[in-house]
Amino acid sequence: MVDDYGLVLTVTLACGAAGFLALGVLSAFQGPGSLLVRRLATQAGDDESDNVGSTPSQVLRDHRMSRFETLNPLLRNNPLAQAISIELVQARVPLKVGEYLLLRAFCAVAAAFVLMSLGGSWLASVPGALMGYFAPKVYVGYRRARRISTLETQLVEALALSANSLRAGWGFMQAMQQVASDMPPPISEEFTQVFQEVSIGATPEAAIQNLLYRVPSYDLELVMTAVLIQRQIGGNLAEMMDNIAFTIRERTRLLGDIASITAESNMSMWLLSLLPVGMLILLAVIQADYMLPFLTDPRGRILLVGAAVMETAGVFAMRRLANVQV
Repeated sequence: MVDDYGLVLTVTLACGAAGFLALGVLSAFQGPGSLLVRRLATQAGDDESDNVGSTPSQVLRDHRMSRFETLNPLLRNNPLAQAISIELVQARVPLKVGEYLLLRAFCAVAAAFVLMSLGGSWLASVPGALMGYFAPKVYVGYRRARRISTLETQLVEALALSANSLRAGWGFMQAMQQVASDMPPPISEEFTQVFQEVSIGATPEAAIQNLLYRVPSYDLELVMTAVLIQRQIGGNLAEMMDNIAFTIRERTRLLGDIASITAESNMSMWLLSLLPVGMLILLAVIQADYMLPFLTDPRGRILLVGAAVMETAGVFAMRRLANVQV
């Protein structure tokens, strides 16, 4: 039975690798001319519509979900693909949804093959495939969180620079351009994109909404909400920015104190949650026969499901205890 499982898995992995190779060859044969034609057609279609800048996805950019046109309608109407697209935009990862899913599948096959080769059993390929499949998602999530955190750290300095520019008589867009030219990424990249969108015809309100779409930050939303209110009813925007900068500075200080207090509980949460998973992977690699009863015996499957449920409940409870909203 074990040899049959290994044969089936080997054939599956070989077919998957052949399929990914075929997709890569087809993508490589897509010449730059056809890509240019599609981009021009997309831009012409956007120009013909009268809603340029009305939503975050209509600012004269290439919003295809995949390089393969047959997959675009399927992915565009899929809520999961749309969520992945938003995550890639927020992490500023230069991949389309189709490429990202293909990368995750390839990592799953590669990791499964490596662990199966090391462990000498098909059972070792199961945790390998899971780790390989979720590794790109973990990287994208880490890059997204780091980018947002860095931008929030730069926001106080950007507000001070914008307030000084406004007191000097500049307009809000000129102040944003000054921040984009004087400060490092990622805030300079985001403010530059806002200025470019306004330059090609988008309204400032739509460009600000696009910025909040790319950077889901509470502090940035607070700033841009104040800017939008000031544009509608007037007021001293420089003074408002100084007050918001003080609020953000105190909030950041309080969050730092909370993070230092809850650091031990967070470390315990990750250690207790990853230790059983690590032991499961280690046993699957070095002692596959010991793990077979958990998959072949009904009682073993019940134990695995129960352990997974309790593990998930424990992680959720510890995260709720350590998560303090400010």
